[in-house]
Amino acid sequence: MVRSAESRRVAPRVIRVAASIFCALILLASTVADAKAPTSAVRCPLNVKLVPKCGALWGVTPPAATYASLSASQSAADRRFDFVYRFHDINDEIPDEQDLEILRSGTLMHIAIDARDYAVPDAKPITWQEITAGKYDTELSRQAKGIASIGEPIFLTFAHEPDLPRKTVLGTANEYVAAWRHVYDLYEAAGATNAIWVWVVSGGMSSADRALSMWPGNGYVDWISWEAYSFSGCQSGPARSDKSQSFADAMLPFYRYLLEHGESMDIDLRKPIMISEAGIANVPGDSMPSNWYERIPVVLSHYPKIKAVGLWDHGDRVATCSFQFSGVPNRTLDVRRASKQKWVNPLRPE
Repeated sequence: MVRSAESRRVAPRVIRVAASIFCALILLASTVADAKAPTSAVRCPLNVKLVPKCGALWGVTPPAATYASLSASQSAADRRFDFVYRFHDINDEIPDEQDLEILRSGTLMHIAIDARDYAVPDAKPITWQEITAGKYDTELSRQAKGIASIGEPIFLTFAHEPDLPRKTVLGTANEYVAAWRHVYDLYEAAGATNAIWVWVVSGGMSSADRALSMWPGNGYVDWISWEAYSFSGCQSGPARSDKSQSFADAMLPFYRYLLEHGESMDIDLRKPIMISEAGIANVPGDSMPSNWYERIPVVLSHYPKIKAVGLWDHGDRVATCSFQFSGVPNRTLDVRRASKQKWVNPLRPE
Protein backbone atom coordinates (compact mmCIF):
# COMPACT_ATOMS: atom_id res chain seq x y z
CA MET A 1 0.00 0.00 0.00
CA VAL A 2 1.27 3.45 -1.03
CA ARG A 3 1.02 6.13 1.73
CA SER A 4 0.70 9.84 1.09
CA ALA A 5 3.47 12.27 1.91
CA GLU A 6 1.41 13.59 4.84
CA SER A 7 0.97 10.14 6.28
CA ARG A 8 4.71 9.54 5.96
CA ARG A 9 5.39 12.78 7.91
CA VAL A 10 2.84 11.95 10.65
CA ALA A 11 4.03 8.39 11.23
CA PRO A 12 7.46 9.28 12.68
CA ARG A 13 5.81 11.80 15.03
CA VAL A 14 3.36 9.14 16.25
CA ILE A 15 6.19 6.73 16.78
CA ARG A 16 8.18 9.34 18.72
CA VAL A 17 5.17 10.24 20.95
CA ALA A 18 4.42 6.56 21.59
CA ALA A 19 8.05 5.95 22.47
CA SER A 20 8.01 8.89 24.89
CA ILE A 21 4.87 7.61 26.59
CA PHE A 22 6.38 4.13 26.82
CA CYS A 23 9.58 5.50 28.41
CA ALA A 24 7.53 7.57 30.86
CA LEU A 25 5.54 4.49 31.86
CA ILE A 26 8.75 2.52 32.36
CA LEU A 27 10.18 5.32 34.53
CA LEU A 28 6.97 5.52 36.56
CA ALA A 29 6.91 1.76 37.05
CA SER A 30 10.54 1.87 38.13
CA THR A 31 9.82 4.66 40.60
CA VAL A 32 6.89 2.76 42.08
CA ALA A 33 8.99 -0.38 42.34
CA ASP A 34 11.76 1.55 44.07
CA ALA A 35 9.24 3.00 46.51
CA LYS A 36 8.06 -0.50 47.40
CA ALA A 37 11.55 -1.97 47.58
CA PRO A 38 13.31 -2.12 50.97
CA THR A 39 15.58 0.89 51.44
CA SER A 40 17.85 -0.51 54.11
CA ALA A 41 20.11 2.52 54.11
CA VAL A 42 17.45 4.97 55.29
CA ARG A 43 14.78 3.06 57.22
CA CYS A 44 15.82 3.93 60.78
CA PRO A 45 18.18 6.89 61.09
CA LEU A 46 19.44 8.49 64.30
CA ASN A 47 18.40 11.99 65.28
CA VAL A 48 20.77 14.72 66.44
CA LYS A 49 20.78 13.25 69.96
CA LEU A 50 21.65 9.78 68.58
CA VAL A 51 18.18 8.44 69.32
CA PRO A 52 17.21 5.71 66.83
CA LYS A 53 13.88 6.17 65.11
CA CYS A 54 13.07 2.51 65.78
CA GLY A 55 14.50 -0.35 67.79
CA ALA A 56 17.48 0.17 70.09
CA LEU A 57 21.23 0.69 69.80
CA TRP A 58 23.29 -2.38 70.75
CA GLY A 59 26.53 -1.51 72.54
CA VAL A 60 29.37 -3.10 74.47
CA THR A 61 32.10 -2.48 77.00
CA PRO A 62 34.87 -4.82 75.78
CA PRO A 63 37.25 -6.65 78.15
CA ALA A 64 40.04 -4.12 77.65
CA ALA A 65 40.41 -0.60 76.31
CA THR A 66 41.85 -1.72 72.96
CA TYR A 67 40.48 -2.13 69.47
CA ALA A 68 41.69 -5.75 69.47
CA SER A 69 39.55 -6.39 72.54
CA LEU A 70 36.56 -4.79 70.85
CA SER A 71 37.16 -7.05 67.87
CA ALA A 72 36.96 -10.08 70.17
CA SER A 73 33.61 -8.89 71.54
CA GLN A 74 32.30 -8.30 68.03
CA SER A 75 33.53 -11.68 66.87
CA ALA A 76 31.63 -13.29 69.73
CA ALA A 77 28.46 -11.40 68.80
CA ASP A 78 29.08 -11.99 65.08
CA ARG A 79 28.29 -8.35 64.31
CA ARG A 80 29.55 -4.82 64.78
CA PHE A 81 28.22 -3.13 67.89
CA ASP A 82 26.53 0.25 67.46
CA PHE A 83 28.51 1.92 70.26
CA VAL A 84 31.39 1.29 72.63
CA TYR A 85 31.41 2.38 76.29
CA ARG A 86 34.83 3.53 77.51
CA PHE A 87 36.04 5.03 80.78
CA HIS A 88 38.56 7.82 81.25
CA ASP A 89 39.76 9.55 84.36
CA ILE A 90 40.08 13.27 84.88
CA ASN A 91 43.69 13.38 83.67
CA ASP A 92 43.37 11.29 80.50
CA GLU A 93 43.94 12.47 76.97
CA ILE A 94 40.60 12.41 75.15
CA PRO A 95 40.32 11.18 72.49
CA ASP A 96 43.23 8.78 72.79
CA GLU A 97 44.37 6.56 69.93
CA GLN A 98 42.01 3.75 70.95
CA ASP A 99 39.05 6.15 70.89
CA LEU A 100 40.05 7.37 67.44
CA GLU A 101 40.46 3.84 66.10
CA ILE A 102 36.96 2.96 67.26
CA LEU A 103 35.53 6.13 65.73
CA ARG A 104 37.33 5.49 62.44
CA SER A 105 35.62 2.10 62.27
CA GLY A 106 32.26 3.88 62.12
CA THR A 107 31.21 2.95 65.67
CA LEU A 108 29.64 5.42 68.07
CA MET A 109 31.35 6.18 71.39
CA HIS A 110 30.05 6.53 74.92
CA ILE A 111 32.76 8.09 77.05
CA ALA A 112 32.51 8.28 80.83
CA ILE A 113 34.83 10.65 82.69
CA ASP A 114 35.37 9.71 86.32
CA ALA A 115 36.36 12.25 88.95
CA ARG A 116 39.49 10.32 89.94
CA ASP A 117 42.98 9.44 88.79
CA TYR A 118 43.23 5.76 87.88
CA ALA A 119 47.03 5.95 87.91
CA VAL A 120 46.96 6.61 91.67
CA PRO A 121 44.76 3.91 93.24
CA ASP A 122 45.07 5.29 96.77
CA ALA A 123 44.77 8.93 95.82
CA LYS A 124 42.44 11.15 97.84
CA PRO A 125 38.96 11.19 96.28
CA ILE A 126 38.07 14.22 94.19
CA THR A 127 35.00 15.82 95.72
CA TRP A 128 32.10 17.44 93.90
CA GLN A 129 32.95 20.73 95.61
CA GLU A 130 36.47 20.65 94.21
CA ILE A 131 35.07 20.18 90.70
CA THR A 132 32.64 23.08 91.08
CA ALA A 133 35.33 25.32 92.60
CA GLY A 134 37.37 24.96 89.41
CA LYS A 135 40.29 23.00 90.85
CA TYR A 136 40.29 20.71 87.78
CA ASP A 137 39.13 23.18 85.14
CA THR A 138 42.41 22.91 83.21
CA GLU A 139 42.11 19.15 82.84
CA LEU A 140 38.38 19.17 82.11
CA SER A 141 38.65 22.00 79.58
CA ARG A 142 41.46 20.17 77.77
CA GLN A 143 39.27 17.06 77.53
CA ALA A 144 36.33 19.17 76.37
CA LYS A 145 38.41 20.59 73.53
CA GLY A 146 39.41 17.04 72.62
CA ILE A 147 35.77 16.00 72.44
CA ALA A 148 35.00 19.08 70.34
CA SER A 149 37.82 18.17 67.93
CA ILE A 150 36.10 14.87 67.09
CA GLY A 151 33.44 16.80 65.23
CA GLU A 152 30.72 14.17 65.52
CA PRO A 153 28.19 13.29 68.25
CA ILE A 154 29.63 11.52 71.30
CA PHE A 155 27.70 10.10 74.24
CA LEU A 156 29.27 11.65 77.34
CA THR A 157 28.87 10.91 81.05
CA PHE A 158 30.45 12.72 83.97
CA ALA A 159 30.99 10.67 87.14
CA HIS A 160 28.79 7.63 86.54
CA GLU A 161 27.03 5.88 89.46
CA PRO A 162 27.18 8.92 91.80
CA ASP A 163 24.38 7.43 93.93
CA LEU A 164 26.40 4.44 95.15
CA PRO A 165 26.82 4.41 98.96
CA ARG A 166 30.61 4.40 98.71
CA LYS A 167 30.47 7.71 96.83
CA THR A 168 28.74 9.65 99.59
CA VAL A 169 32.24 10.75 100.68
CA LEU A 170 32.40 12.84 97.48
CA GLY A 171 29.62 15.13 98.63
CA THR A 172 25.90 15.72 98.77
CA ALA A 173 23.38 15.34 95.98
CA ASN A 174 23.21 19.13 95.54
CA GLU A 175 27.01 19.30 95.30
CA TYR A 176 26.97 16.62 92.61
CA VAL A 177 24.36 18.56 90.62
CA ALA A 178 26.50 21.71 90.86
CA ALA A 179 29.59 19.74 89.70
CA TRP A 180 27.72 18.23 86.70
CA ARG A 181 26.47 21.66 85.65
CA HIS A 182 29.95 23.14 86.03
CA VAL A 183 31.43 20.46 83.75
CA TYR A 184 28.59 20.94 81.25
CA ASP A 185 29.29 24.70 81.14
CA LEU A 186 33.01 24.05 80.59
CA TYR A 187 32.15 21.88 77.59
CA GLU A 188 29.84 24.53 76.17
CA ALA A 189 32.59 27.13 76.55
CA ALA A 190 35.06 24.82 74.78
CA GLY A 191 32.69 24.38 71.83
CA ALA A 192 31.99 20.72 72.62
CA THR A 193 28.37 20.96 71.53
CA ASN A 194 28.73 17.50 69.98
CA ALA A 195 28.58 15.97 73.48
CA ILE A 196 25.33 14.05 74.06
CA TRP A 197 24.95 14.04 77.86
CA VAL A 198 24.02 10.70 79.44
CA TRP A 199 23.18 10.74 83.16
CA VAL A 200 24.17 7.29 84.50
CA VAL A 201 23.13 6.06 87.95
CA SER A 202 23.46 2.55 89.36
CA GLY A 203 19.81 1.52 89.15
CA GLY A 204 20.01 -0.10 92.58
CA MET A 205 16.83 0.31 94.60
CA SER A 206 18.72 0.86 97.85
CA SER A 207 19.96 4.18 96.47
CA ALA A 208 17.02 5.06 94.20
CA ASP A 209 15.94 8.06 96.31
CA ARG A 210 19.46 9.47 96.29
CA ALA A 211 19.76 8.84 92.55
CA LEU A 212 16.69 10.91 91.65
CA SER A 213 17.81 13.70 93.97
CA MET A 214 21.00 13.92 91.86
CA TRP A 215 19.18 14.83 88.64
CA PRO A 216 21.22 17.66 87.06
CA GLY A 217 18.23 19.25 85.32
CA ASN A 218 16.44 18.78 82.02
CA GLY A 219 18.58 21.36 80.26
CA TYR A 220 21.78 19.53 81.23
CA VAL A 221 20.88 15.94 80.30
CA ASP A 222 19.95 14.29 76.98
CA TRP A 223 19.61 10.61 78.02
CA ILE A 224 18.68 8.85 81.28
CA SER A 225 20.66 5.70 82.07
CA TRP A 226 21.25 3.00 84.66
CA GLU A 227 22.57 -0.57 84.84
CA ALA A 228 20.97 -4.02 84.88
CA TYR A 229 22.97 -6.96 86.25
CA SER A 230 22.18 -10.45 87.41
CA PHE A 231 24.91 -11.00 89.98
CA SER A 232 23.60 -14.50 90.73
CA GLY A 233 24.99 -14.24 94.26
CA CYS A 234 28.56 -13.59 93.10
CA GLN A 235 29.00 -10.55 95.36
CA SER A 236 29.17 -12.81 98.39
CA GLY A 237 30.56 -16.01 96.87
CA PRO A 238 30.58 -18.08 93.67
CA ALA A 239 27.76 -17.31 91.23
CA ARG A 240 24.91 -19.82 91.26
CA SER A 241 22.24 -20.40 88.61
CA ASP A 242 19.49 -20.67 91.21
CA LYS A 243 20.27 -17.12 92.36
CA SER A 244 20.09 -15.52 88.94
CA GLN A 245 17.45 -13.06 87.80
CA SER A 246 16.32 -12.13 84.32
CA PHE A 247 17.25 -8.95 82.48
CA ALA A 248 13.69 -7.72 83.02
CA ASP A 249 13.89 -8.40 86.76
CA ALA A 250 17.16 -6.48 86.95
CA MET A 251 16.06 -3.54 84.80
CA LEU A 252 12.42 -2.93 85.68
CA PRO A 253 12.49 -1.93 89.39
CA PHE A 254 14.32 1.35 88.73
CA TYR A 255 12.37 1.86 85.49
CA ARG A 256 9.08 1.74 87.39
CA TYR A 257 10.46 3.86 90.22
CA LEU A 258 11.60 6.49 87.73
CA LEU A 259 8.19 6.64 86.05
CA GLU A 260 6.42 6.83 89.40
CA HIS A 261 8.61 9.46 91.07
CA GLY A 262 10.54 11.16 88.27
CA GLU A 263 7.97 13.83 87.49
CA SER A 264 7.92 14.99 91.11
CA MET A 265 11.69 15.52 90.81
CA ASP A 266 11.18 17.61 87.63
CA ILE A 267 12.66 14.88 85.41
CA ASP A 268 11.45 15.02 81.83
CA LEU A 269 10.31 11.43 81.34
CA ARG A 270 10.15 11.89 77.57
CA LYS A 271 13.94 11.68 77.39
CA PRO A 272 15.37 8.47 75.87
CA ILE A 273 16.64 5.76 78.18
CA MET A 274 19.88 3.79 77.96
CA ILE A 275 20.83 0.70 79.95
CA SER A 276 24.53 1.49 79.87
CA GLU A 277 25.71 -1.82 81.40
CA ALA A 278 23.98 -5.20 81.34
CA GLY A 279 25.21 -8.70 82.03
CA ILE A 280 24.80 -11.96 83.93
CA ALA A 281 27.54 -13.43 86.10
CA ASN A 282 29.13 -16.60 84.79
CA VAL A 283 28.53 -19.65 86.95
CA PRO A 284 31.74 -21.68 87.45
CA GLY A 285 31.62 -24.97 85.56
CA ASP A 286 28.33 -24.16 83.86
CA SER A 287 28.47 -25.02 80.16
CA MET A 288 24.73 -25.08 79.52
CA PRO A 289 23.42 -22.52 77.01
CA SER A 290 21.15 -19.85 78.44
CA ASN A 291 18.85 -17.26 76.96
CA TRP A 292 19.56 -14.31 79.31
CA TYR A 293 20.93 -12.08 76.56
CA GLU A 294 18.56 -13.47 73.95
CA ARG A 295 15.63 -12.19 76.00
CA ILE A 296 16.93 -8.60 76.11
CA PRO A 297 15.59 -7.51 72.67
CA VAL A 298 12.24 -9.16 73.49
CA VAL A 299 12.00 -7.14 76.72
CA LEU A 300 13.05 -3.95 74.94
CA SER A 301 10.26 -4.36 72.41
CA HIS A 302 7.79 -3.98 75.30
CA TYR A 303 9.56 -0.87 76.64
CA PRO A 304 10.25 1.30 73.58
CA LYS A 305 11.38 4.25 75.73
CA ILE A 306 14.62 2.29 76.13
CA LYS A 307 16.63 3.24 73.06
CA ALA A 308 20.04 1.70 73.82
CA VAL A 309 21.61 -1.18 75.77
CA GLY A 310 25.31 -1.81 76.39
CA LEU A 311 26.56 -5.31 77.22
CA TRP A 312 29.30 -5.62 79.85
CA ASP A 313 31.93 -8.00 78.41
CA HIS A 314 34.29 -7.94 81.37
CA GLY A 315 36.03 -10.36 83.67
CA ASP A 316 35.90 -9.88 87.42
CA ARG A 317 33.79 -6.84 88.27
CA VAL A 318 34.17 -7.75 91.93
CA ALA A 319 36.30 -10.54 93.36
CA THR A 320 34.02 -13.46 92.46
CA CYS A 321 32.06 -11.98 89.54
CA SER A 322 32.80 -12.39 85.84
CA PHE A 323 30.43 -11.09 83.18
CA GLN A 324 32.67 -11.75 80.20
CA PHE A 325 30.86 -13.43 77.31
CA SER A 326 33.61 -13.39 74.67
CA GLY A 327 35.59 -16.61 74.99
CA VAL A 328 32.84 -18.23 77.10
CA PRO A 329 31.06 -20.66 74.72
CA ASN A 330 27.60 -20.81 76.31
CA ARG A 331 27.47 -17.03 76.79
CA THR A 332 28.79 -16.39 73.29
CA LEU A 333 25.96 -18.43 71.78
CA ASP A 334 23.44 -16.50 73.86
CA VAL A 335 24.86 -13.09 72.88
CA ARG A 336 25.07 -14.12 69.24
CA ARG A 337 21.39 -15.12 69.19
CA ALA A 338 20.47 -11.83 70.84
CA SER A 339 22.58 -9.81 68.42
CA LYS A 340 20.70 -11.18 65.41
CA GLN A 341 17.28 -10.03 66.54
CA LYS A 342 15.49 -7.32 64.60
CA TRP A 343 14.90 -4.96 67.56
CA VAL A 344 18.64 -4.41 67.95
CA ASN A 345 19.24 -4.48 64.20
CA PRO A 346 17.10 -1.58 63.00
CA LEU A 347 17.99 -0.59 59.46
CA ARG A 348 19.98 2.64 59.33
CA PRO A 349 22.76 4.15 57.23
CA GLU A 350 25.95 2.13 57.04
